[in-house]
Amino acid sequence: MTTTASQGNNKVDLTEYLTVGSNQIRVSIVDSFGTMSSKTWTVTIVEFKLESTFDDGLIYTDTDVVFRYTPYGNVNKTIHFVLDGNELESVTTQASGRIMSYTIPRQEHGAHLLKVYMTATVNNKDITSSTIYKDIVCVDSTNRTPIIGCSQQEFTAKQYQATSIKYIVYDPGHNPATVKLAIDGKTVSTLTVDRTAQIWSYKSSDVGQHNLTISCQKITKILTVNVEKLDIDVEPITTNLAFDFNPVGLSNSDTNRLWSDENHSEIALTVSDNFDWTNGGYQIDSDGSQYFCIKAGTTASISYNLFGKDPKQTGAEFKLIFKTQNVRNASATFLSCLDGSDDSNIGLEMKVHEANIYTSTDNLYFPYSEEDIIEFEYNINTIDTKDNKATSIIMTYEDGVGGRPIIYDNSHRLHQYTPTVISIGSPDCDVLIYRMKAYSAALTDSDVLSNFVADARDSDEMINRYNRNQIYNENNALTPDSVAKACPHLRVIKIDCPHFTNDKKDFVKNTNAECIYVNGDSKLDNWKLLNGYVAGQGTTSNEYGAAARNIDLIFCADGVHKINSKIELDPNYKSVVVLGDGTRYEDGTGKVSLTRNSVPNSWFNIKCNVASSNMATNALGQKRYN
Repeated sequence: MTTTASQGNNKVDLTEYLTVGSNQIRVSIVDSFGTMSSKTWTVTIVEFKLESTFDDGLIYTDTDVVFRYTPYGNVNKTIHFVLDGNELESVTTQASGRIMSYTIPRQEHGAHLLKVYMTATVNNKDITSSTIYKDIVCVDSTNRTPIIGCSQQEFTAKQYQATSIKYIVYDPGHNPATVKLAIDGKTVSTLTVDRTAQIWSYKSSDVGQHNLTISCQKITKILTVNVEKLDIDVEPITTNLAFDFNPVGLSNSDTNRLWSDENHSEIALTVSDNFDWTNGGYQIDSDGSQYFCIKAGTTASISYNLFGKDPKQTGAEFKLIFKTQNVRNASATFLSCLDGSDDSNIGLEMKVHEANIYTSTDNLYFPYSEEDIIEFEYNINTIDTKDNKATSIIMTYEDGVGGRPIIYDNSHRLHQYTPTVISIGSPDCDVLIYRMKAYSAALTDSDVLSNFVADARDSDEMINRYNRNQIYNENNALTPDSVAKACPHLRVIKIDCPHFTNDKKDFVKNTNAECIYVNGDSKLDNWKLLNGYVAGQGTTSNEYGAAARNIDLIFCADGVHKINSKIELDPNYKSVVVLGDGTRYEDGTGKVSLTRNSVPNSWFNIKCNVASSNMATNALGQKRYN
């Protein structure tokens, strides 16, 4: 692998490149002058692990239990078995990668916690494998006491991290059984479950130790969880929150499975009579994230009017984290909140590949893709309704990044004459809802960012989102220098000019520029350009204006040659190039290169536009394509 090394300590994770046995690692570093230094290490990887496919979701009635496991490691190993705190006879073996069996004699009626781990001595050091936990449900057919099995009796979870807790309930007198789930004594769910393995998706924002209980009749299983605080300051925006539909922790087996907002109980979920609660409803994806699925041919609705009140006066914000799959019609509409009047179409319509926000005179189109988890939102900013010349913006976002805007004025009507609820579902695709929330006021950019971080589906992603957005200085201001410091692998180019170019024919004289590249070469990648020109470039991007116009950066004025037909020759105007070590070229012949292998240049085109006409440089489009 190849990477860029900065001054001081550097770290690189080579785990994925190493194999079991002896590995030779060689590190070579080449500086900007071509000088090389190398160092070599030998690393030996020893495979030492214990695996088991034993299913503790099964019920064992009046019988012995055969526990199958597979030890790995080319050393002499001892496998330890601990049942209900008592150590059983251990097994010593040289076998590696071979399935082995251990018979546990018939146990009394109840759940029995089995812990299995492996020890060995390697190079005079004692090593221990990770521990396998299984809670085995053993049934005495003459006993009428319910049994609750769950191997996750003590565990640690990160704040905001969803943990899937597997459990099984056996009630001799009832199938299905009635089960209550509680957190610190407060019942959070009442379920009816059969005798197969169940999943409790637990997610907590409260740091510290908590007692989780699973109860059936008079039998209670107590689980202890220690929720560790994330070392980041993150909270979702709750001011003006109209509702927040979060499927995490909900279950199809819950007696109150039709969600309602905890602060506004009148806002609730309803479903069609043919709703599929077996294959749809509350499910968990391959990453462990919970969602609410509306299968094709079924529908759901949330009793909230996105355009019931005039957003022009108060503002409004709506966010949906979703995925469409099993699509049969690329034009299928899966979410609708359109005016119920025959002569009006105001509202929101979301199709498989695009969303449209309709005003009385215009619409805002936003594209996305199927088979991907999309974080879509729109933010309607307020407008001075008493000023006929006032304008404001409706902005769309994907993954917390501003997308397509529309400028509206007081000729646009944004409220519905016949307010409608949010309808979800399509005959032609499945819809997966990971989160849906709405606000009765507009959010600021920092609010949108805070929600983007807080709405991450797991704590690792939350930390990643938080860290990559720490680009502000100590005064919470966004500056070129703060971005350069926070993103050391990024080139930051500062431009100082009398005015920003207004057109591709507008060549602005007396332009200076500076490139900051923290992890780049201190001499060749950190430079200043004086006495140049900046001009707009491109056709499509020229329409974006100062926000995203492509630009030409020109610093080849030598006082002798005319640069082009649009720039008048000035014999006294010469471009200056200053390298990072102070080396100066003052006659207009200085050039810089972006890499050591690229051709030095004095005329650069900088692509600033967020979307070209062919979408090739659209960052979000490229992300979806890849």
